[in-house]
Amino acid sequence: MTKPQFTLEQHQETGKVLKAMHDQAVHLSVDLSHHYPVAEVEKPAHRLIDAIDALRCRLDTLVCQEHPDKPNSVVLGCYYGGGQESEDDR
Repeated sequence: MTKPQFTLEQHQETGKVLKAMHDQAVHLSVDLSHHYPVAEVEKPAHRLIDAIDALRCRLDTLVCQEHPDKPNSVVLGCYYGGGQESEDDR
């Protein structure tokens, strides 16, 4: 049995969440580097950012595969664009 794929709207919402998580992780990394030796916090913080980026990249590929009928401007914006444009905006 195949699991149901995300709707386009679910991809758009997930993209917003992951972008916010990425931004927060970057800010946290910078903040930590101001308070702790870089060697203690740099690698774990970068692994967190890299993991979020890897997930965004994989989901970006999946949304393109799952929704080939949608306009590129909508699909490609889910994980790396503003995620604001919907199909109705086209």
